[in-house]
Amino acid sequence: MQNPVLNYINDVGMAFHANKNRVCIGVVAIKKLNLIDYEFCKLVVEEKARGFGLGKHLVRKCIDFVKEEKGTNLYLQSFHKLEIAVKMYKGMGFTDAPAPVGMLVVKRTEIIMKKEIK
Repeated sequence: MQNPVLNYINDVGMAFHANKNRVCIGVVAIKKLNLIDYEFCKLVVEEKARGFGLGKHLVRKCIDFVKEEKGTNLYLQSFHKLEIAVKMYKGMGFTDAPAPVGMLVVKRTEIIMKKEIK
């Protein structure tokens, strides 16, 4: 993730990372799309750190951030080949949805999902 301050934080967003022994093993960024909607993007967990709940932890950090910011929805873009990730998102309450106003849909995106934040 290049320059998270410029690309996410300065635009009413945030970046979260997870470290182990002072080495970053997971990262996620979140950005504001419009008055009520946010999108998390760039969720990456090092291969050796997968399977321990780190991805869920980082997504929960995004959910908490949206709650703090009084947002209503959290969106994501994904791909069918990321089966484990899509299963995790569904298990966390994300459902298929159309793109909201303000989302720049990446050309290769196959799935857009949304979680209502309460």
